[in-house]
Amino acid sequence: MERYAKVFMAPRKPDPGDKSVSIFLAGITTSTGEPDWREVLTNDLMNHRVTIMNPNRPDWDITWKEDFSDKRWEEQVWWELDMQEVADIIVFMFHPSTDAPISLMELGLAVKSKSKSIIVCAQDGYRKKGNVEASTKGTHIKALHIPGSLALSIAYQTNIVTPVATPNQRWWTESEMRRLIQLRNSGESWAAITAQFPGRTLQGVKQTYRKRRFATELQMEKEALAATSADPSLTGDDAEKSR
Repeated sequence: MERYAKVFMAPRKPDPGDKSVSIFLAGITTSTGEPDWREVLTNDLMNHRVTIMNPNRPDWDITWKEDFSDKRWEEQVWWELDMQEVADIIVFMFHPSTDAPISLMELGLAVKSKSKSIIVCAQDGYRKKGNVEASTKGTHIKALHIPGSLALSIAYQTNIVTPVATPNQRWWTESEMRRLIQLRNSGESWAAITAQFPGRTLQGVKQTYRKRRFATELQMEKEALAATSADPSLTGDDAEKSR
């Protein structure tokens, strides 16, 4: 499959004239023993016309000093601050393996920005999860708990990331989507449902169903928020009832 996303590893910078949606991957850089969340998310976004800025530095070792006497560190710090400033979307990942104080500081700076989309994933077990939730509560920031939802949140929560159709890719039609939802809601097994769609795989059918459900839930959240904004006297529950 042809790839459309452009990836810039620190300290490389995108062309100032780049018109693609830019995404900065903030958050934990410590090894967790799990697949690198940045690599996973980057692969998930490869079929989108986006510019991804990854601060990870494989060459970082114990010889680096975290002060301005070390020009490598100084370059990295300014690169991260500059790239977060120009990014359209900043994604934060918090993991139980570390408190990630630098990432918390960066989140504090980003919370005040109204001009960019902020998506935060604080996983269960993260010691400072309450602080993250307190910082984002009542703001425009999208908070998640499952890392696997990041790509979907970027694709569906923001209208600025548009999937790119490839020549060999067969998209689901709206009628197929409706039929899939109806079959699953009626209690049909995944195997039986997959058999109803020749050429589709079991994994593909499951993923499509989950994406549709996720997109529907996000749309409901947006409608409820819009209703609340239109009439501030409505609570969240009242807004839901008013739809």
